[in-house]
Amino acid sequence: MIVQFTKMHGAGNDFIAIDDWRRTVPWQKRSLMATIATRRTGIGCEGILLVQPPDAGENADFRMRFLNPDGGEASMCGNGARCAALFAYRHGLAGQRQRILTASGIVEAEILNPHPASGVVCLRTPSPRPVEIRTVETAGTRWECHCLDTGVPHAVIFVEDVAGIDVRTFGRALRQHPDFAPGGVNIDFVQILSGNSVHVRTYERGVEDESGACGTGALAAAIAAMSAHRLTPPISLLVSSGDTLIVDAKRTADGQWLPSLTGPAREVYRGTLDLAEFLESHP
Repeated sequence: MIVQFTKMHGAGNDFIAIDDWRRTVPWQKRSLMATIATRRTGIGCEGILLVQPPDAGENADFRMRFLNPDGGEASMCGNGARCAALFAYRHGLAGQRQRILTASGIVEAEILNPHPASGVVCLRTPSPRPVEIRTVETAGTRWECHCLDTGVPHAVIFVEDVAGIDVRTFGRALRQHPDFAPGGVNIDFVQILSGNSVHVRTYERGVEDESGACGTGALAAAIAAMSAHRLTPPISLLVSSGDTLIVDAKRTADGQWLPSLTGPAREVYRGTLDLAEFLESHP
């Protein structure tokens, strides 16, 4: 079976986007999806985006099914949703304003600039639960974690010099800490910069490494910074790729933050994938 795909990235967070409106992609074959996502021997990405029809009765333009590079399904990806929105718009599957069904619920997207090489997409997400502070110890170091769920769980840790943090070592240890069992969390190391700016580096579960950018991590970092350091939105977030994401937020009637995430979404290239070649080794 020949499948057409588009390689995309949102602020350095890279994806394989596929039109799966007929639901023919065997996404449940975890090892198959992981093989496709593997760099060097596959296409290579931090996630596979499948654009599918919404479930019956859902008030949505389409379903975004998101698969981590280990082949497992994740409930949400902020940068992935922004790329899926641009992909759906450019393929005639949705308009400029969209409602996207994800495993964590409905999110709204607006295409601010539809150009494939310089697209800009704003994503609006539900209010997260209030920030919970936990102190966690790994390898003799105590970390104050600001925990919240922005579609997937995150632990935000404020540091003096984020560039000097060994994200892979500390991120892996914290992500697998018993206090966050059984599913683990994404770990966001955040440095407060001048004005309403922060620098964030994320260790992402499922990727099991530092990500070029993490959209839900940007949301978590911004909301934690508003809570712990009284930053006022909009907040500018410098991510590992060198790109910048913007998180804005409004207060709801019950005092919770209703956030939005704005940033680049870009096509890198288009290609075809012969699934039969992969299915032979993943029956």
